[in-house]
This record gives sequence, C-alpha cells and structure tokens, in this order.
Amino acid sequence: MPIISLIELVNWNLISFQRLNDLMLEVFLEHTFDGAGDSLYCLMVRDSNSFYSGGKGNYIVEWNTHNLGTCKAVTSIGSKAFCMEQIPPLSHLLIGQSSGGIHVIDLENKKEIRLLQGHTGIVFQLHYIPEKQILVSTGGDGCLGIWSLPEYKLIHQQFIAKGNCRVAKNFGSQLFVGGGNGAVYEFDLDEFHLKRSVQAHKDEFSVTSLEIIPEKNVLISGSRDAHLTKLDLSDFSITAKIPAHNFAIYGIAYNSELDLYATSSMDKTIKFWRTNELKPLIRIDNKSGGHKSSINGLYWLNTNSLLTYSDDRTIKLWKILM
Repeated sequence: MPIISLIELVNWNLISFQRLNDLMLEVFLEHTFDGAGDSLYCLMVRDSNSFYSGGKGNYIVEWNTHNLGTCKAVTSIGSKAFCMEQIPPLSHLLIGQSSGGIHVIDLENKKEIRLLQGHTGIVFQLHYIPEKQILVSTGGDGCLGIWSLPEYKLIHQQFIAKGNCRVAKNFGSQLFVGGGNGAVYEFDLDEFHLKRSVQAHKDEFSVTSLEIIPEKNVLISGSRDAHLTKLDLSDFSITAKIPAHNFAIYGIAYNSELDLYATSSMDKTIKFWRTNELKPLIRIDNKSGGHKSSINGLYWLNTNSLLTYSDDRTIKLWKILM
C-alpha cells in the first residue's frame, strides 16, 4: 500500500469496502471531472499525471490529475471519437471515429498529419503492439485491420463476424478478437491466420471487452449478453461463465499489483473482482457515488488509481487501497 497522508484521506469520499481474509479493500472517490460537455466514448492514459478523453463532441481533451480543475483541447476531429491509442516513439495520438476514419495527431505540433481510411463503419478500437510495430483496428463493418508502422500502411484486413468487430487484445504473438456473433477468435500475428475460436457468449451478442490475466494464462471476455466468460488459453476452453451485470459489459481492466480486475457496464455500475474467482467483491452504482448513465470504459492510471468515463459526461477518479 502506498503512503497516504491524512489530508488526502479526509479529502476522499469512502464509497465502499470489503474485507478479504486479513486484508481490507477500500474504494474512495477522489474526484469527478465534469467539464466534458457531452457523452464520453473513449479515454487514453497519457502518463501517471494526465489522460485524454473523447466522445460525442468533436474535441479531444487533455486532463491533468495533479491540477484537478484544469483541462485543455488538443484537437477537433469533426466527428464522434470512439477510441484512441498512443504511439509513443512517434509522439502520435490516434483517434478512431464514427465513419471509419483514423486520425493521426502529431502531439508535438498539436496538429493532424494523416487521415487513414480502413473501415466503412465505426472504428471501435485501436491497439498498438510495439513488439511487432503494428496497429490493430476493429470496426463496425465486422473487419479487423492490421497496419504497419511507422508507414501506417494497411497490410492485412479480415472479416471477422457479421454485425461488428469491437475488441482485440494481444498476448505475445497471439491476437484475441471479439466478434459480433459472441465468439472469441485467436489469430497468429506472425502469419495473420486464424488458429481457433470459441463461442464464448450468446450468438448475435457482440463481445464488447477482453482482458488478459497473464499470470494465470486466462482471458476474460465481456459481452452485450451481460456475462463474463473465463477462458483457459492453454486449450481455449471455457472454465467459467456467469451473469456479471444487467446490461452490456463495456470495460474490463486488470491490476496485477492488487490481483483484481474491474468491470464497467451499460447498467451504470462498476464491479471489482478477484482474479481467481468470478465473484464480485464490490459494486458501485449511482446511489453510492458512481455514474448516472452507461459507463463506457475504465483505465488504471496507476496501481491505486482507476478512471471511469460515462454517457453522463463525467470522468471519475477512484482510489483503490488494499
């Protein structure tokens, strides 16, 4: 546990706590960022002190967690922003938008330098894999895109499933992709070929979130069917599946230091789970200081700080202490 001053604890609002054997898990609401002005669909952590947000409005905004009252516009893309990704070696911020475009922003000069077009529907996710020097994109057209860097050349595109392809996550040279049909696919990144797939969720219920727990060789998937599914990556078998929320699960974020992960949902709740079991430890809703509308995702800012963002136009900063 980090050293926390008495003044910091007084300024935080204790939302919930849970005793875990000889440990206590405590969740504090540290701050609510409420200057976005519109629904928030994406967030990207820049460093331990700042992050970007985007959504229904045209602007990408940078927020500072040290000076909590400050924010500044980075750029305007003229469209809804659905996802973001950083390419640190190039000082680029990438933004996926509603009509299939990917904006490439030069952060040093604060200006757009490229507009990539690889999808015909919403770009739901951008995932940078530095070891392979590639960018993965997923789209509302049901396709997966692979882009080479630094050229931003589309080198592979594959149809995944009818409806959409929303999420992708790599584990080494393996890429896991969620389909609009409820299936999870495993691709080899060296050859870009399909290795195996499993029907992890109800058919026609999109897989909306994926997370890897590397220490346990496990993949957790969330879906519009409101279930969490646990997959053993050694044989791609389903080892557990439970109804975890009331509506679609839009975010799963693992914290190796605390040995837990958090989920966010369209049902306006955040839940915290231990990695060794599909049993919620803590549930946070609007009545206990949470969001008023769909929670569209969440990111760990650092070991003890979690960011959540919502259709209610706010971003919340939570302190998690064990």
